[in-house]
Amino acid sequence: MATIHRRVIAEKIQALMHKGSKDVVTFSWAEFYDVAERERIKETFKENLASDLRKLSMLINYGQSIVLVAKDFRFAPLKA
Repeated sequence: MATIHRRVIAEKIQALMHKGSKDVVTFSWAEFYDVAERERIKETFKENLASDLRKLSMLINYGQSIVLVAKDFRFAPLKA
């Protein structure tokens, strides 16, 4: 199976967020593997994808249960 370039994956995530009018999304790891169209994800890939997403003003965090992607702006400020 041919793998798609991480820049394409970053743009795909951006399009999913735009289509859903979301500022932040969470993927289960299974969903993330589907979006990335990969069977294995190495640390280098995750770091490079984070870099590609930063170029689109987006942040990514890899948790134990989920992968979180958010737009890099203050969309939900706390009210004091």
